[in-house]
Amino acid sequence: MRQKFIRYLRANWLIHLTLGCAFLIGLSLGALGVHYLSDSTVIDLDRFVGSLLEEQPGTVDLTFSYQLLRDNLIMMLLIWVLGLTVVGIPLIYLIIMIRGAVFGFSVCFVIMAKGFAGLGFVVVAILLPSLIFFVCLLLAAGLATRFSFSLLRSRASGKPLWSHFSQYSLLFLIATAGLVASGYVQVVCTALGVAFLNRG
Repeated sequence: MRQKFIRYLRANWLIHLTLGCAFLIGLSLGALGVHYLSDSTVIDLDRFVGSLLEEQPGTVDLTFSYQLLRDNLIMMLLIWVLGLTVVGIPLIYLIIMIRGAVFGFSVCFVIMAKGFAGLGFVVVAILLPSLIFFVCLLLAAGLATRFSFSLLRSRASGKPLWSHFSQYSLLFLIATAGLVASGYVQVVCTALGVAFLNRG
């Protein structure tokens, strides 16, 4: 399995490199966007983030877990469906860029608004679970993009793609399982982060 994964990365490194660049572009845009907010907008967002954090559970909450699971599964289903269409390739890159922008904006704003306590919250509740989340997300996006290109080539050659489709779906399911696991880690880390922020 490890050797197959290494061969996959070697064969599709360009796809994952461009997806990584799209994520970094979105991350940079999101981080830069914080510095262009007006003072009134910063105050309003600070109040909104404060109220949002107050609503976050200080312990592992099943309702929060189900909401996060639902949102992540919807996003992964969307990427999987986009992988079945040639026109879905730019939309996949757009999703990755938007996720990067939201991530960059959220991290920078929480740190700016909450100071040291915000930095602790970001490290515990955002950065740690996001490592698994974005690895699985970029892997899934890469699989979808690769299958879209394979679909394009099959239309030109007239060859069926049933074996590639089953492989694509199986690998995508594994990436989805990893992303779901990262969601549980995020629920636990969020509870720890909220506790840390309340102490700050």
